[in-house]
Order: sequence, then C-alpha cells, then structure tokens
Amino acid sequence: EALGSLHARGVDVDWTGFFGGGGSRIDLPTYPFQRRRFWVDSTVGAAGPTGLGQADVGHPLLGAVVAMPDSGGLICTGRLSLDTHPWLADHEILGAVVVPGAALIELVLAAAGEAGCATVEELTLHAPLLLPPTGGVAVQVVVGGDTGTGRTVRVHSRTDDDWTLHAEGVVTGEQPEPDVAGMEWPPAGATPVDVDYAELARNGYGYGPAFQGVRAAYRRGDEFFAEVSLPDAGDAERFGVHPALLDAVLHASITVDGPMRLPFAWSGVRLHATNATALRARISPAGSDAITLTAVDPAGAPVLTVERLATREVSRDQLATGAYHDSLYQLEWIAVPAGRAPAPDAVLHRVPAGLDVRAAVHETLGVLQKWLAESEFGTLVVATEGAVALPGEGVTDLAGAAVWGLVRSVQVEH
Repeated sequence: EALGSLHARGVDVDWTGFFGGGGSRIDLPTYPFQRRRFWVDSTVGAAGPTGLGQADVGHPLLGAVVAMPDSGGLICTGRLSLDTHPWLADHEILGAVVVPGAALIELVLAAAGEAGCATVEELTLHAPLLLPPTGGVAVQVVVGGDTGTGRTVRVHSRTDDDWTLHAEGVVTGEQPEPDVAGMEWPPAGATPVDVDYAELARNGYGYGPAFQGVRAAYRRGDEFFAEVSLPDAGDAERFGVHPALLDAVLHASITVDGPMRLPFAWSGVRLHATNATALRARISPAGSDAITLTAVDPAGAPVLTVERLATREVSRDQLATGAYHDSLYQLEWIAVPAGRAPAPDAVLHRVPAGLDVRAAVHETLGVLQKWLAESEFGTLVVATEGAVALPGEGVTDLAGAAVWGLVRSVQVEH
C-alpha cells in the first residue's frame, strides 16, 4: 500500500524487484473507469426485524415475532429452505424432503415460549410441510390470545400466494413436574436392537447423516429405549430441542415390515431443559398406533416428555399432493367373514332405499328410543343401502344417509 501510494505520487518504484520477477503486466482500459449505482439505499435493512416494528426471536427456524394488540396473541415468522437449513435435506421420506414433525413441535414450542406458555397440550398435523429443491417457504406460527384455558396455535406455510395449514392445536402455561422414574441406563432386562439406516432407506425412510443419531437402541417387551446424539452439534444451543435429535429418538421403534407411518398428533409435550446435544429416551405404547415418550440427558435430568404421540400411515401420493388426506377421518369398509350373522338377540331395523327422508328418520328415531329404553343395551343393527360412499363413489339414498347421521349421534350419546 505504501509503494502504491508513492507510485501514484510520481515516485519511481522498482516493481520488478518488489514482485521478484513473478508479476505480469496487463493493459489498462483506454477510458476512465465509470460506475453508476442503480440500487435504492435502504433505511431499515441494517436494523433487522426491529427496524420493521418486529422483535428478533433468536431462533434458527424463526426470524421475527410481532405482537397482536387486539387479541394479545402473536405471530412468529420465518423462512425454511435447503440453502439456509441444509440439514433438513437429510430428512427424505419416500423421495420427498419433508420437514419432520419434530421441527413443527420445535416451532410451536418456540412460539409458545414467546407467549409465556410451556406446554403443547395438543398439536394435530393436517398436511406435510415439503421443501422444494430450490427456493424456500415462508412459515408463520400464530398463537392466539389467552382464553383462560390456553391459547390456540396454528402453523402455516406459503409458497407463491398460497397458504397451507400444516398443524393446529392448543398451548398452555402448565408445566407439571416430570416423572423420569425407570430411566436407568442401560435399561435393565432389555435386549439390544440394531437400527440399520441402510435398511430404513430401502423402505422409504431416507435419513441422511444429520438425522442418523441413534448410538444404541434396546427393546424390553413393548418398550423401546434409544440413546441418540447429534452428529454435528452446530447451533444446537439455539434450539429448545434440535429436531434431528428428537426425530432420531423415534427411529428405534420404526418397523420396516409395515406401512410407512409418520407423527400425526402430539399431546402433552413439555420441554424441561434446552440445548441438549444427546438424549436417552424411553418409548412406551399408548394405545393403538401411539406412544408415550420420556427423554433425559446423559446425567438423567429430564429434557422432554410427551404424554402421547399418535402416528398415521402416509403414502407417496399423499406426499406428492402435500396433504395426508382431506379429513381427519376417512371411511373404510371392513369385510365380514362369510356366514357371520348378528347375535341371536339382535334387533334388526332395515331402512329400504327410496324412502322419504323425514319418514325414515322419524321411524328410526322411534326404534332407537324403544331399544334404549327396553333392551338394556343389547345389539341393534341398522341396515341401509346406498347411504354412504367411499372416495370415487356417490351416495344413492338420501334417506339412508340421514339415518346414518342420526345413528352416529346416538352412538356418541350412548
């Protein structure tokens, strides 16, 4: 810099000696350098979210939070992409990059914390959050006002101008003392289980290096135990619980010989400690297709508890369309073995097709009332024809459909 300044002021500098003969001369342009700026100077860019009237969340998945003065709720915003969060590319399900359910729980826990809530009472997933190969998706977590019994929470994403609801539930401020009894390690009486990530990949669970966190796994009866750690801790201290770490806990209980299943409904999720880079977890059955989860750190201190996590079968078509299905419930026909008949003391009420709707409903109502009053809840069979339809079919008997609605209401009450 000193020699350059002298040279610019007319001093004769021996550049050949300075570069030791290794420099090369190039021709300068024959006209003066010209430069014009066309960019608009920003007055708020350097200020970050605060310059836009928002607050900085300080979370890897969320960029800002804005309070809603009318309801007392808040909106947390962020943007997810494979450029900004490359580790998400290691969560590939049936060929699609799917943001894990553990990441959605982390988003909700972070937003709930901003609202002073510590428990996700329930969170139901409606549609998978897929990441495109290029670009990204905007994410919003909306926490409602305090109703006295909790706050509603919804997770949306946007690509182009379309918003998609991915999850909704309720968060509260309750934080009961966790029960971590029986978390001795290694678990007594348990048998080691081999978690083969290559085999999981062949069955559609494409877990890359960031999600291959299982270090040891055990089984004891219907219970599974997993010891997991992050292959790359990175910015784990900025998460409540890193999604790759929590997702790895579930790998120990995956059965590859059955249909593909993903987390669907979370209940009673409580985060007791943050910044974990390793976990020891116990997974216990909690009814059909559901589990209870308790996770502690290597020292035995509680980190996360989940009262119930239900899973749901998912197909390649559902991931391709970005939706598990159109409803929380779906109708299935169950084949009845040939020759099977109702119990001998069953009451049979048949609703022929083509009846008047009002007449069919009132007649069935009378049968139901009489049965409830006199039969001491034996067996009642209501037979219809063309009253319900599977996808691709159509309802052909309106009266029978109305009877179905009536009977289902009575089933709820009794």
